[in-house]
Amino acid sequence: MGAGYIFSIAPLEEATHWLAKGSFDETRGVTPYQFYRLNWDCYEKEYFIMNDEGTNAIPFLFHRGDFVTLDRISDPQKEKERALIRDSLNGGDELLSFLKRKHKK
Repeated sequence: MGAGYIFSIAPLEEATHWLAKGSFDETRGVTPYQFYRLNWDCYEKEYFIMNDEGTNAIPFLFHRGDFVTLDRISDPQKEKERALIRDSLNGGDELLSFLKRKHKK
């Protein structure tokens, strides 16, 4: 089991993503039940997403959806393996020991 995400509905000011809802008929340019990262345009002073066509869009003004925060949840074993790999890239020898132990099993 790898890393996954859990989402919570949040106010726009705290949200990290927009979750599109609705039918395919009413969501032109976005896919229903897909998460889109919210971006801030400092010149226009408004939030936007990159839609399915790869252009800046503000569909949350006229399509159904929820503002949400996405939080990563992970498998502790996978996180340990990633940490060992990072350690080995920094000159550590823990990865070699880990791989030898894992291979013996």
